[in-house]
Amino acid sequence: MTKILILGFSSIAKRRIIPAIKKINYLKFDVASKKINNKDIGQEFTYNSYFKAINTSNAEIVYVSLPNSLHYKFAKLALMKNKHVIVDKPITISHKNLIKLIDLAKKKKLLVAESILFNYHNQFYKIKKFLYNKKIQSIIMNFNIPRLKKNDTKSSVKLGGGCINDMSSYCGAVLRLFFKDYKITSVIRRDQNKLNKSFSIHCENIKNQTEFYGNFSHNSEYSNDIKIIGKNFWIKLYRFCAPPSNINMLIYISKNNKLKKLYAGKDDTFKNFFKIFLLKLKNKQYNFYFKSILQDSLLRKKINNFK
Repeated sequence: MTKILILGFSSIAKRRIIPAIKKINYLKFDVASKKINNKDIGQEFTYNSYFKAINTSNAEIVYVSLPNSLHYKFAKLALMKNKHVIVDKPITISHKNLIKLIDLAKKKKLLVAESILFNYHNQFYKIKKFLYNKKIQSIIMNFNIPRLKKNDTKSSVKLGGGCINDMSSYCGAVLRLFFKDYKITSVIRRDQNKLNKSFSIHCENIKNQTEFYGNFSHNSEYSNDIKIIGKNFWIKLYRFCAPPSNINMLIYISKNNKLKKLYAGKDDTFKNFFKIFLLKLKNKQYNFYFKSILQDSLLRKKINNFK
């Protein structure tokens, strides 16, 4: 039996993390939060102090689901207490701090991962299978959400909010999974009161000039889709970045101007991720996530510094 300590009773913890853990019979969890009690989550134990929870819980894994500005602080503390770590995106705001976390994890032989999970859905495996040996010409990605409320942590500069911090990990993961080498050719960012509200990015694959276009916003009509275009085909998926666990997903494929729908079904990305994380833990594959989280963090740094 393995136990996960969840720091923060966030919306994602309530809607996705805890329900996924409850589907795995060899996983248990504790929660640390000032906002809940045991009645909110069942019989699992709750703490009202993050520090006390890390110091006293017998959990082997800590899942940090707190405002972005607190990710590094509590991920580091968990590693210092010899606990493996999973962190909501972005794993850290600062690329330098991520390097520090990875160095600490390597020293202590611990596993560290970021919670970017769309590629753990059955629909992703199906499109990868379809794309095998096919040349991609361009990828167009959109992830836009309506304007956030003022009390939302993503709307706070102090708490590390903003669209780039919130959504660049999705952009990084797509580039990492589909392109081996790429260069950024343009970035357009829109800021308001020092808070980034949206950004657009264009990248080219260094070897074959495959193109990527990404549009991300915290201030627009909701859209969450990706279109992958080849010479005689295109694939489109809706709700790609955050596929729900309770909806039958469809993949739209046009090949030689004939449109069809590919059934991908229901799938739980969090459940799948936890199972793989535990497998890597069992096999002591502690370096498994390091390269990907470094690549995604470096992209975020480049977006922020692009001129």
